[in-house]
Amino acid sequence: MNFLSLSRECLIAKQRYERAASAENAVAQRLKKLLAENDPLRKGSQQAVPENPKAQTRRAIEIGAVRERLIAAEMARAKAEADYREAAKMWREANPVVKVPAAPIISRLPQMTPADTMSVWINALRILGDESKDAEMRREAEGLVEAIEEVWKRRASGRLPDGWFRWPDTLAPGGNGSLLGEDWMPLGPLKVLGYTVGAGGHGQALRWAILRRVFEGVLPPVFPADYLSLWGAPGSPRRLSKMAESIASFARSAKRRDAHKLAHAIHDWEIDLRHLYNAYYVGRFRFDWPRA
Repeated sequence: MNFLSLSRECLIAKQRYERAASAENAVAQRLKKLLAENDPLRKGSQQAVPENPKAQTRRAIEIGAVRERLIAAEMARAKAEADYREAAKMWREANPVVKVPAAPIISRLPQMTPADTMSVWINALRILGDESKDAEMRREAEGLVEAIEEVWKRRASGRLPDGWFRWPDTLAPGGNGSLLGEDWMPLGPLKVLGYTVGAGGHGQALRWAILRRVFEGVLPPVFPADYLSLWGAPGSPRRLSKMAESIASFARSAKRRDAHKLAHAIHDWEIDLRHLYNAYYVGRFRFDWPRA
């Protein structure tokens, strides 16, 4: 099987796994709802409310059927996951990672466009979050992330050495994913820095790596200074509050649009919001935590 075929097979396997995981989650939510509705205790009362025996039988049959559907969905998800892991393994074996020293990339950072620096930044975070990469590669990636954020910090100061590429005053995401155009601030730093969820989004490790750097690191100066000031300093309660509220609003909006269709994305947002709460909020800050 050639490289292109392997890539296609890996993508198809990934999509099948994500669909199976989404289907399993939907059935699990259905069962959870049925069990809650079947609770004999009603709110505000500590005494069981009698129910028609025929209705009880119908509900018990429905719950049993959904339990069977959940078992089938779990088996389908497990098989799809195994197929995806095997396809991904074959793709990695056919497409070994070529180690590129960070030094030459770092030397080119002053000449890179905003989109280029953010692309390199995300790829470096991807390596940092991949435990299969060796220690040397991960050290190179960590140095690259720090160098990029230092370039962003230098650009934000407005005092650039001679020979540095001058970034445009305004940028926007074009149809090819590059940053150019006019008004794109509604996307916000999270989306611009590659934070994506759901079937077509990043895995948990990379999402959490991006969130950690957004909280602790330097934001790229591609937004107006007054807008960036709303996000506060690195590691500040304002920065964390803006991140949490952004993710919570993404989830709330998705639930209003189509909670079933967007179940995978909503699940990722809720997991990430809980991660931010446990990792950075508890024991450090006291502002009101948003609800998804």
